Amino acid sequence: MTDRPAKAPDVREARLVIAEHLNRRDNLSGAWWPRSRLAGQELPTVLRAATRRFRLVLGITLNLNEWPGTDIAVDHVGGLRTKVSWYGLPEANLAVLYIDGARRINLLVVPPETPESVALSAMLAASTPGNRSTPQQLLTAAAAEHRK
Repeated sequence: MTDRPAKAPDVREARLVIAEHLNRRDNLSGAWWPRSRLAGQELPTVLRAATRRFRLVLGITLNLNEWPGTDIAVDHVGGLRTKVSWYGLPEANLAVLYIDGARRINLLVVPPETPESVALSAMLAASTPGNRSTPQQLLTAAAAEHRK
């Protein structure tokens, strides 16, 4: 009988970028590139990362249509309870973080299967001050940029 080391828990950091200075006039203030469509696995890492930056994350809203088969009761993160809301609006690839002071941060959600070069370009554009693009416009532009 051989002793096998226990498998280490998955402690990867969230692939999350948020603009240094938030501006309400920007359509998006950052981006999140989850590794899967399993909210129960993805939300703890992104909410921990956001909490490190903003101290208090009151909630997050996700498009239910983009997270199939997800338990809508995912709300426990790092010992803190964070409200998770779901919507079915036509705005695809969008998550909204609610942070202290009733501020909201609109994030581009890069689909997990997106090639790395496209994802990184879209994430950079989403966190650039002065952006007025929709999530779909940013993803389309990033994909076109990397087809050249």
